[in-house]
Amino acid sequence: MARLRSPQDELEELHARNAGELTRLLTLVQRARVAGDLDLMDRRIERLGARLGSMLAAADLLGRRRLLLELREAGLMEGESDVTGARFVATPIVAPLEAIEDILRRHPVLAEGW
Repeated sequence: MARLRSPQDELEELHARNAGELTRLLTLVQRARVAGDLDLMDRRIERLGARLGSMLAAADLLGRRRLLLELREAGLMEGESDVTGARFVATPIVAPLEAIEDILRRHPVLAEGW
């Protein structure tokens, strides 16, 4: 199995891909504002918002993928995606009580109120 890239490398790549585009879109919003064209500014803000939404959705999916890959690499998860890759069927190898104890040990604040 190929070794996973570090989380830092993945985050830096994601940042490099998106920072320039966000800077450009923010600049366009500011230019419309300075020019006093509020209609154009509103359209550019909508475009910026749509792009931010797409970036957040992509980041969420990449995070989920990363988690599955790390669990597989650590031997804590078995599973395979369907032919299209649209669905992932996974079976945790860790017993449920062991998983709960691990989560509470790492994040004790979650135990409050249980």
